[in-house]
Amino acid sequence: MADATSYEQNALCTCDQLMRSYNTTTGVWDNMWWESANMISALADYSALNADYKPIYYSTFATTFNNAPISQGYPNFLNEYYDDEGWWGLAWLNIYDLTNDSDYLNQAILIFNDMKGGWTTPCGGGIWWEKDKSYIASIANALYIQLGAGLANRVSADQRQPYLDAAMAGWDWFFNIGVVNSDHFVVDGVDYTTCKPTGIIYSYNQGVILGAAAELYHATGNSTYLDLAANIANAVTANGSPLTNSNGILMDSCDRTTSCSDSGEEFKGPFVKNLRKLQLARGNTQWVQFLETNAQSIWNNDLQITNGDCLVGLYWAGPYSTADSISQGIALDCLAAAFAVTT
Repeated sequence: MADATSYEQNALCTCDQLMRSYNTTTGVWDNMWWESANMISALADYSALNADYKPIYYSTFATTFNNAPISQGYPNFLNEYYDDEGWWGLAWLNIYDLTNDSDYLNQAILIFNDMKGGWTTPCGGGIWWEKDKSYIASIANALYIQLGAGLANRVSADQRQPYLDAAMAGWDWFFNIGVVNSDHFVVDGVDYTTCKPTGIIYSYNQGVILGAAAELYHATGNSTYLDLAANIANAVTANGSPLTNSNGILMDSCDRTTSCSDSGEEFKGPFVKNLRKLQLARGNTQWVQFLETNAQSIWNNDLQITNGDCLVGLYWAGPYSTADSISQGIALDCLAAAFAVTT
């Protein structure tokens, strides 16, 4: 068995285990929707780091592209939730980077254009969480910003400006409305009746805006985006952070009580995935150490080897809990991130 610092080998073993629960008929894992977007994006992340593996999942990407909308009843990866759409948009953008297949880029464009239709809140900007217009969620807006900036970095020069303008407007609204509190944590959203921030802090809300900052920096050269993102990353990874335990292991509130279920199981993955993006745009030894500490804790405290299979549970500080598709996927996010920032 590889040791806890063999991030590439550990990611590969985790990757292989994740694929055992992939359904080629449905194109998703366990009939999960937005979580499957993150899982397939994690496969692309790892593939980009391993030249031998680069083409391995091309057929998986194509299967999901063709089958998932049909099996789940969401044509073109669109549904009632703008955040669901954003996860898929970023996944296809990530897969486009790996494959250079314009079908995936065009899918991301289609998704973004649908999300842009949600920019109708009564709070001076921002997009709704869902099309019934009951809530303004931070996550939907961070995904919208990152996807818009990501498209600006990938479409042709004569097409980029509308995406960049939308992303910059989204960013300005995000930071002006107050969802980033005085301690540099992103709260869950905005009450549309008062236009005031509301809700607690979750790890994925801290993460996606970091990736948005990296994309905006690459699009504009303006380091202010990285400065503001660094404040958030530093707050999360600091000693005594409300999102870590005393050993620096990432934890949402459900991790502390080992009671994560449904969507909450997925939250840690987007944080480490996007901290990696920020680290590659602006290096910080604290962030590298954080990613390594978490990757090593997964292997030391949250792993069960059964017949050579790498079964990883949900709780990175341990103890091991029964592995599932989500736990394998978020572990892959962390292991791939640790590998990426140390090579």
